[in-house]
Amino acid sequence: MNFRIRDLRYEDLAQAIELQAKYFVEELTAAGVTPEQYRRRIRLMAWGRMIPFRLLMALARKRWGALAAEVEGRVVGMALHFGDQQIQELSNIVVMPEFRRQGIATALTAERLRRLARIGCTTAYAVVYQGNEASLGSLRKHSFQTVYTSTEYDLALPLREGEYRSDHRITSRPLRSSDRPIIRDLTQRVFDPIVLEVLGPPESSFFRSPAWRVYERWIGRHHWLRVFERAGQPVGFAQAIIQRDATKGWLLQPLVLPDDKDVLNAIYCEAAKWMSSHGVAVMRVTAPGENVDHIQDANVTYILMKRIEGAT
Repeated sequence: MNFRIRDLRYEDLAQAIELQAKYFVEELTAAGVTPEQYRRRIRLMAWGRMIPFRLLMALARKRWGALAAEVEGRVVGMALHFGDQQIQELSNIVVMPEFRRQGIATALTAERLRRLARIGCTTAYAVVYQGNEASLGSLRKHSFQTVYTSTEYDLALPLREGEYRSDHRITSRPLRSSDRPIIRDLTQRVFDPIVLEVLGPPESSFFRSPAWRVYERWIGRHHWLRVFERAGQPVGFAQAIIQRDATKGWLLQPLVLPDDKDVLNAIYCEAAKWMSSHGVAVMRVTAPGENVDHIQDANVTYILMKRIEGAT
């Protein structure tokens, strides 16, 4: 079978949206998003022939690309890459079932890596669910290595009384610019250096650029950022996200020492209250490792990384 890998064009948008909405059901369900809600989000991003989106990405210094796999004039697969100049995530690769196992996914990944090398990107990574053997196999063919494992699971809101007890000695406050060095130090104590290579500057996710904040408001995303202290000293940092039309909120992996359960419980309690106040019924939690035998419907997630050879 002959296929062609090319840039995804604006005219391909309708086909691309249907591919993603139809074959990313597991990922969308985990995020609390229906296929129709996903379609609306992408149409919003594509509004005005994507000129507002492209402008905001340029101001935020983000680089991205989208590829299509074409067979006889029909888009049968696609893949994206997105990130900063040096670090890019390979994401949203999908091939229609009847065209799988014919080298299309491998070709999409190879072409993305070639393009990243040309723009000088030095590191590529991907986030993949444990059960997605096709994606894991394709990435490992290209010498991607697993560098981090985490688990995502849901907590119904409001939390049951006594489920997560908050220690009254732990208080929280808003984030300050002076917290940057503390975040940097704690991140280096929590994560291995190779994981930090993927995550980028440790404080970047807490202190987002003005252009990125405008983009998030545009797509209806709201952030919750808090610093948790014990005896006046910062011991944990947390951030959570809710989306305008999603049924779930997302508590990203808290930045806290692994054995500090009291701080972790305080983070869960406050994040749950914030989400409940915005009408969210479920809190998606990200925790390190995959030791979650006691949790039902948990999704183990891998971060795989590759250093790109020949980057210019």
